[in-house]
Amino acid sequence: MEVGDAQGAVEYFQKAVEIEPDHAVHHARLGSAYWQLGGQWRSDRQYAYTSWLQAARLDAGIAEVFSGLGRWYQEHGYDAERAKKCLAKCMALDSTNSTAGAALADIYVAEGSDDLCEALLVQATDASYGQRWAWRRLGFLWLRQGRGEQAVSAFQSALSGDRGDARCWEGLCEAYQSIGRMHTSVKVAQRVVELEPQGVAGYWLCAQTSMRARRVEDALQYFVQAAE
Repeated sequence: MEVGDAQGAVEYFQKAVEIEPDHAVHHARLGSAYWQLGGQWRSDRQYAYTSWLQAARLDAGIAEVFSGLGRWYQEHGYDAERAKKCLAKCMALDSTNSTAGAALADIYVAEGSDDLCEALLVQATDASYGQRWAWRRLGFLWLRQGRGEQAVSAFQSALSGDRGDARCWEGLCEAYQSIGRMHTSVKVAQRVVELEPQGVAGYWLCAQTSMRARRVEDALQYFVQAAE
């Protein structure tokens, strides 16, 4: 939603709230419109936060309301516990909500709560296979845990929804390396360079991967390109 569209939405739902003050969806949409405007409309309690809170009081079954409240507590209220509760409530109502799911998963990772993170992500992928955000995070989680085969599968699932995600290709490259498929990992690393030909990271990845695959001449060429 563009800023101009968000401003129009704010005006529309402000009027809707005046006409039907007990209509939870109007308050929910007003909160989302405030959030899109950014700045004080997003950070100050009296705008997005208050609108979502009123919506939750009127109807505790609207997932987007708890997603919004969770993000507000995370980014502006600086209250991780309330953020987790709101985001978890959203996911209980709608396990495919990518915004809330990604935010909650990142909180779990930061806390070191891998079991909770994995359970959340698996639930999301079970609910809908196309949850790229969940597959992506599962890939990095399983890679960090040394579960290479599962990480490969997760990254492949994530990439089926977005072939242009360079970070995901990097993760897949590392996953293949972890299970000893060095030549395949080189091909995957080359994909990172194709996606980001002006970047340095892809060339370094290709160089390091080629060295591990004992393709020394290729590795030297990539090291030179990375240094240019």
